[in-house]
Amino acid sequence: MDYLSALHDAVLERKIVLLACPPMDYATLLMNITAAVSSASDRVCFVTFLKPHRNRIAEFVEYNRYNPRGIDLKKFFFVDGVERVAEFPTNDSRMKYLLHPIRAIEDLANSTIRDHLYLHSITDIDHINKRILSVVWDKRSNALLFDALFMLQEYMSEDDIIRLMHAMTARLRAFKCALVIPFLVAGQDIELMKRLQPLADKTIIAKK
Repeated sequence: MDYLSALHDAVLERKIVLLACPPMDYATLLMNITAAVSSASDRVCFVTFLKPHRNRIAEFVEYNRYNPRGIDLKKFFFVDGVERVAEFPTNDSRMKYLLHPIRAIEDLANSTIRDHLYLHSITDIDHINKRILSVVWDKRSNALLFDALFMLQEYMSEDDIIRLMHAMTARLRAFKCALVIPFLVAGQDIELMKRLQPLADKTIIAKK
């Protein structure tokens, strides 16, 4: 069984999965991984800490040009931890938001705007946990895909990441939602994944 078939089956069974990816092949592997998660799910929550969600959507559209049965974007809702900029309010509420700029940012960042939601902090464990889990629950997602958890090492300690994932995996199991975490087979990412392995049901080696 190749890694994509193994991943597909694990997502169908709503497992917690770690995916070991060679660093040079991460971009290509992520497309294939996303397609496999898409095919095994009704609704996918895609959390990005690496690129803004708009960039990922453009890459998925390009991927689908050559893979017609690839990534079903209608299934996806994005949690964007990169582009933490609220959109400017519409004309009918502009004055209210000009008078209350902080409220404007919080309202817009915390609301579901079309197919995505912005995190307004990537250092607050409680905020990240609650915001992502609220999306999973509200959207009835049965798969959660992280791109890329290892980026959080730039903003919080390894211990904090472990605490975040410990809390999150417990709730995801209760929600019957699969969790897929690709990671790089390099440097400190390996050490982080070693600590996450006890929380996972399966570790898969991804190959281009």
